Amino acid sequence: MRLEMERIRAVHPDPFHATPEPVFQAAADDLAARADGLSRDRLLVELMRFTNLLGELEVSRHTRASVHAEVDHGHRPTVLAN
Repeated sequence: MRLEMERIRAVHPDPFHATPEPVFQAAADDLAARADGLSRDRLLVELMRFTNLLGELEVSRHTRASVHAEVDHGHRPTVLAN
């Protein structure tokens, strides 16, 4: 989550217009603290909720949480927020 916050700050033109930065940071810290105890499915849902804090318009245009799985090779799904 620390790296994701750094990336959001570096790339997003106005990341805190929909959610104040302290609230956004608190959500990132909370998710980071809980992430290890979450199932992959639950973690994906929580990442989607977190990403949505950027605002619905931005999420639909260029910011999203995605799952990529190579099930034919037996790899575990990889959760990417971008």
